[in-house]
Amino acid sequence: MLRIGAIFIAVCMVLIATSVGAVLFLGFQLDPRTSAIFGLAVLIGLALYNTISTRLQDRTLLGDQIADLSRGTADLSRQMAEMSRRVAAVENTAGSDGQPPARGQRSDGRRNRRTRRAGPPDRRNGGGA
Repeated sequence: MLRIGAIFIAVCMVLIATSVGAVLFLGFQLDPRTSAIFGLAVLIGLALYNTISTRLQDRTLLGDQIADLSRGTADLSRQMAEMSRRVAAVENTAGSDGQPPARGQRSDGRRNRRTRRAGPPDRRNGGGA
C-alpha cells in the first residue's frame, strides 16, 4: 500500500508542475522554454520537499524503534539478573555445603526409600531356576 501512495504523490507532483508550466505559457504568455524551466523547477522543489519530509518522518520513527529496543534490552537484562538470583538460591538450598546431594539422598539430608521393582529374579543370588 505504501508504494501506491508514493506513486500517487509522484503523479500529483508531475501534474502540478505541468499545470504551472501551462499556466505560465497560456496565461502569462511566456515563451515555451521559460515556462518549461519554471515547471521543471516546481517539480524539483516538490520532489525535494517530499524527500525531506519523508526522511524526517522516518527519522522520528527510527528513533522510536531504537528507544523501544533499548527498553526491551533493559527489561531482558533485568529478567536475566532475576533468573541468575533464583538459580543461585536454588543451588544454595540444594546442599548446605554447596555440593549437590549425594546419590540416594535428598536435599534435606534424609535417605530416599528404595523400593524393589518386580521383575525377574536375580541369578547371582541364587533366586533363578
